[in-house]
Amino acid sequence: MSNDNFSERLISLERDTPEFRARYEKEIKAMLDKTLKPVQRVSYGLSAALMIAFAVFYSYMLVIRLHDGHPLVVASYGLGILFSVAWTVFAVKIAKSGRMNLRIQPNVMTHMIWAFLVFMQTIFLLLGGQHPDRVPSVFMLVSGLTFLLIGAMFMLNNKIEQSELNMKEKLLGIELRLAEIAEEMEV
Repeated sequence: MSNDNFSERLISLERDTPEFRARYEKEIKAMLDKTLKPVQRVSYGLSAALMIAFAVFYSYMLVIRLHDGHPLVVASYGLGILFSVAWTVFAVKIAKSGRMNLRIQPNVMTHMIWAFLVFMQTIFLLLGGQHPDRVPSVFMLVSGLTFLLIGAMFMLNNKIEQSELNMKEKLLGIELRLAEIAEEMEV
């Protein structure tokens, strides 16, 4: 059998059958839907509890600073409350279900963290620029940049994991397609 003839036979067998699509979707769902271990569920519960404590602290500080505080300081407390509540809702949902969609939920968590850090760094920069003493200004800048670097590590890690998932998804499609072609060639 020549290579051209074999290639033509492979191409002629290339179809997206409903059976293949159903099998592919089932395998992808199994790959992306991760069941959390009990320790992981507890860790999401603990992170939710910690965020509730942060929300209470930020709320307390907001009430104290609402009338006499700088508007940017008040905004930072409001942002802290918003982030804490959003994270709590998200973490409780994951902990209660015991499942995680690896395509969606890590992306949402990473982007929530990144958005919070970027807004907080912006507030730090604005406040630092208005402070009369340069030492606290530099401290705010350096501490904010440190948090941004940590956030960048989360973002990079998430991108790597998502690329790995994409690669696994493509390889799974190829594996299933080859298995289907092999079955059809045997007939």
